[in-house]
Amino acid sequence: MTLPPPDIRERRGDRVLLVWGDAPWWTVIDPQADRFIGALVEGKSPAAALAELTGGRADYAVAQAAAGIIRRLKSAGVLARRPRQPARDRIESIAVNITNRCPLRCAFCYNQPELHQDRAELSGLELAAALDGLRRYTAPGALLAILGGEPLLRPADTLDLARWARRRGLRPMVSTNGLYVDDAFARGAAECGLDVQVSLDGPDAAGHEAVRGPGTFDRALAGVARLVEAGALVVISMVVHAGNLTAIEPYLRLAQRLGVAEARCIAVRQMGPGQAFEPPKPVNLLRAIWQAADSDPALAGLLGRDFASIFAQTCHGCAPRRSCGTGSQTLLLDADGTLYPCPNFVGEAFAAGNVRSEPPARVWRRSAALAEVRRQTALAARRPCGGCWARHWCLGGCAGESYAVHGEFGRPGVACAGMKEAVREVFWRLADRPLGTGSAPRPC
Repeated sequence: MTLPPPDIRERRGDRVLLVWGDAPWWTVIDPQADRFIGALVEGKSPAAALAELTGGRADYAVAQAAAGIIRRLKSAGVLARRPRQPARDRIESIAVNITNRCPLRCAFCYNQPELHQDRAELSGLELAAALDGLRRYTAPGALLAILGGEPLLRPADTLDLARWARRRGLRPMVSTNGLYVDDAFARGAAECGLDVQVSLDGPDAAGHEAVRGPGTFDRALAGVARLVEAGALVVISMVVHAGNLTAIEPYLRLAQRLGVAEARCIAVRQMGPGQAFEPPKPVNLLRAIWQAADSDPALAGLLGRDFASIFAQTCHGCAPRRSCGTGSQTLLLDADGTLYPCPNFVGEAFAAGNVRSEPPARVWRRSAALAEVRRQTALAARRPCGGCWARHWCLGGCAGESYAVHGEFGRPGVACAGMKEAVREVFWRLADRPLGTGSAPRPC
């Protein structure tokens, strides 16, 4: 039995974090367990390592704990002849640009509606019919994100698509600027179970309107109020950059006053106009969200789709991954029928095909453009992700963002060092606060 040394060994107080990146697996343990594992790494047998730990004395409790460590190391694949393989990819997140038209020109939005002026848009039911052709490749309960442009320029089609999604067992969500929410749409969203995400880029008019333009804050608030009154599930979403990092707690307080179900805080993408904004360091964004959540349990209850929560879900698991999932677990269906790998890979070079002219299942299986994106965004192909201990948790960062900044596929995420620091911090937090339980610290 050979136990490879951990890639990360970090001690804080009386606890030790160990990480094996290839397995992948992590755990936070006490010094006694660390000494036992250290002896195994040195090549000692479990019996010899246990005897060294106990001084040769019989100690049933320690022996049981040591046996448990061995079982976890084996089940995690750390002690294994062959590494675990990633699960078969299925589509878990479908994005649909129901229109590319939008009256706003937000400061960090990379949508370019002028490029689509001469392209006819499919109806909501036509888009749904196209997605029906991909059902065999779609995971149960996959997310359907209805995007734009501004989706509520086509409210009836948005609701048609959401109703179709519910019938198919998908989770529909629409992302809107909130300016076009009327009573009829609010009632329709509530009736068909459509989650409505409203972009509010700050806790006050000054922060929001610096991004989205004069007069937009109060109109967006009015839209939120209509949705809440109708009983729809409402999420407000703020794009975070280095300049508004301190606004997170006031933003959650605003969400509390508005009576919405959730509040999102997501980092600005370094794509298109977004490159003009300095992104927050990942660990600083995590700490800002945690600080707000820890200050008030009611604020913590508003989280779930924010940067910290999504990152914690990813780090909580210990499953091998091939890539960030672009083009294999994600897709974008544009309003004109073009399929793309994801919303962050849009352009002629990444167009997989058009559902007007060929069946979507054939596009998914045979597109040369999709195959190339899948190949070049694989973690093994992105230097230096292939041998990095953090790759199965950070997923190399956003491949589309990296391509936008560097102009090539092979580079790691634009915040590579910061993401590795953030992964370690999330491990430590999960050791204290395992997801879905109030129990004591445990390995993933």
